[in-house]
Amino acid sequence: MKYYIVLCLLCLVSCKSTISHTDIFADLGNVDFIQEQPYKVSDARKSSFYSVEYDSMTYIVRMPINSDSIVSVSQKRPILTEDEADSLRNNGVDLLIKIPLDSNVTLHLEDICKRYRSISQSYHRYVSLGKVQVDCKGNTLIRLLWKKSNVIYNIYISQSDGLNSLSNFPFDDFVTEKFYLDDYVQIKKDVYYRKVDMMEYNIANKRNFD
Repeated sequence: MKYYIVLCLLCLVSCKSTISHTDIFADLGNVDFIQEQPYKVSDARKSSFYSVEYDSMTYIVRMPINSDSIVSVSQKRPILTEDEADSLRNNGVDLLIKIPLDSNVTLHLEDICKRYRSISQSYHRYVSLGKVQVDCKGNTLIRLLWKKSNVIYNIYISQSDGLNSLSNFPFDDFVTEKFYLDDYVQIKKDVYYRKVDMMEYNIANKRNFD
């Protein structure tokens, strides 16, 4: 049902002669991103590999672009120091732990990845989808590139409390989205966006924050 909604939204915006970035952002506000647990997902490699943070763990998920099923899931080991990681490598221990495809977490990861891919493919003419992050209240932050102007935007979809939960979404190692509160523009009820300055974005990337 949730993927049908995405396709319907795409049909609606396609009927317009000129599609603006706010049209797409407003439509994204109608998509159901909520899961049982908070999560963050991004495209790890050419729409076949996804990086998913879910239930306090980070997973690398492989789901081929022509399939709706996950073919492999690996869990990153909990945060290690450089010495610990080097010790494991030197002893032939993989830093990724294979997860069985019939495990409970795989079902949740598959749903997250299919939802992400559905949105990415539906709007690929207009945007390059970066990350999608959902907090424990269901508030959602989406980072994307608007292709026509080559501008990066953050879209924030609130469940009920406006911009009050922006502090749940870190921008980098030092500040959260709350720091940019005054930059957000409201499109419609509970949907907001802001431009991401390229300089601050590049600084964040250097700190390995996607």
